[in-house]
Amino acid sequence: MTALQPSAVGPRPIRQRRWTRRTRRDLLTGLLFISPWILGFLGFYLYPAVASLYYSFTDFRILQDPDWIGLQNYQRML
Repeated sequence: MTALQPSAVGPRPIRQRRWTRRTRRDLLTGLLFISPWILGFLGFYLYPAVASLYYSFTDFRILQDPDWIGLQNYQRML
């Protein structure tokens, strides 16, 4: 059997490795360094994009709660 032929027995089981203390510490350090970017992305990009998508399906007036109207805004636009 060559290296390119599949094994007749089947795939080898995947060995699960335990994370070492250093690996966990490195992961935590990386997450702490990236967390300001993640919070900024969520607060300044993702939330406004999702909110504007939601409001595009409503009849939004500033002093009242938004009323869900579905695709009527897009039908009126076309």
